[in-house]
Amino acid sequence: MDDHLISRKHAELNYSKGKLYLTDLGSANGTFINAEKLVKETKEINKGDKIVLGESKYNFKIEGME
Repeated sequence: MDDHLISRKHAELNYSKGKLYLTDLGSANGTFINAEKLVKETKEINKGDKIVLGESKYNFKIEGME
């Protein structure tokens, strides 16, 4: 990810039991799902969610997820 506001330990993406989760790892510049800031917490990512790390916006398409 080419964004100077994203560190190597910014956030973590996990898949468990058919669901996708995003965890903020204490980032200084923000981890957001649908404009809601995560602060050292984990939230489920759902279809259509907007994810922002630092100043970068990402759209994830996972094949096989409903």
